[in-house]
Amino acid sequence: MGFFVQDLHRQIEQIYFQTQQTEKMIIYRRQGMSNVEFEKLKKSEGGLLSFNNFLSTSIDREVSFVFGNSARDDPDLTGILFRMEIDPSFSSVPFAALDDISFYSNFDQEILFSMHTIFRIGSMREIENKLWQIDLTLTNNNDQQLKNVTEFIRNEINDGNRWMLMAGMMINMGKFDKALEIYNTLLETILNGTEK
Repeated sequence: MGFFVQDLHRQIEQIYFQTQQTEKMIIYRRQGMSNVEFEKLKKSEGGLLSFNNFLSTSIDREVSFVFGNSARDDPDLTGILFRMEIDPSFSSVPFAALDDISFYSNFDQEILFSMHTIFRIGSMREIENKLWQIDLTLTNNNDQQLKNVTEFIRNEINDGNRWMLMAGMMINMGKFDKALEIYNTLLETILNGTEK
């Protein structure tokens, strides 16, 4: 799995450097989010938001409405339309326009970002019942808050057992299931006498 992730990341970088996108653009992503997570996000306006997976977006706002309709029928979900402003002259985060290589190239005008892409959270407003638009701006390497967070994580990881620290970070982020998964893996590793 790790090889696949690395290979996909390299391909995104390769496409990014080959195309040399220079114009600003607005892209969209629609998804359902748990009401609990959405309430946390609403309190983070002006902060940072990281997507912990590969991020598929579309240049066409209407295409984004085709995806992510699950929130309409689920009382535990809120629909989110992320409106993302990308300025390649301001940010060096790689992304790939998949027009020429995607099976759905004529349909969705897809832009793909690698894992852990970080955005600055802008304004939020309800645009329909149970559907909120959240404006995001792609960060750059000069973002001081991003530098501080990156440095903090780097120091935390270098100061002790990385798995324990990662589990602690998951708890701090409210991702208790992920923390439990890490702790269970550590326990199995210790019981088997193969701690890494």
